[in-house]
Amino acid sequence: MLKSRGLTLIELLIVMVILAILIPMPYIGFKGLQNEANKTKAMGDIQVIKLACESYYKNNYNQYPPVNGYQSALLVAVPQIFDRMLYDPFGAIVTTRYSYKLSTDDPATAKYYIVYSIGPQKDGTASVDNNGIVTTTNEVIWGSNGHQ
Repeated sequence: MLKSRGLTLIELLIVMVILAILIPMPYIGFKGLQNEANKTKAMGDIQVIKLACESYYKNNYNQYPPVNGYQSALLVAVPQIFDRMLYDPFGAIVTTRYSYKLSTDDPATAKYYIVYSIGPQKDGTASVDNNGIVTTTNEVIWGSNGHQ
């Protein structure tokens, strides 16, 4: 006849360790999927912003939008490419806009632009120089009329 016994302290500790290892596993997988979804969203948004910048350029005397308030300028541009602000999914808050830089400080002389997300590490930067050379840090997601 089998005798029933309670769990010993060692058995209880082993069960707790196994649970502590297994519980975070779905979260780790979910976080990876969430980062991939955010990367895909950022790439799509950046393509839309690039199209809007090119349209703006063609319809505004061959000038790209100014750096300050670039999305506001794109929202009122004719023809209208998008109808709402686009936000970086990797931003610290949900109203963090994608970054935008020109190759010069003056939109009238800038030949190149770059639009970028700060990326999954949340601290990426990017720039484009007067030759169209793009420089990035920390896995930024970017789009430009320049090249790397």
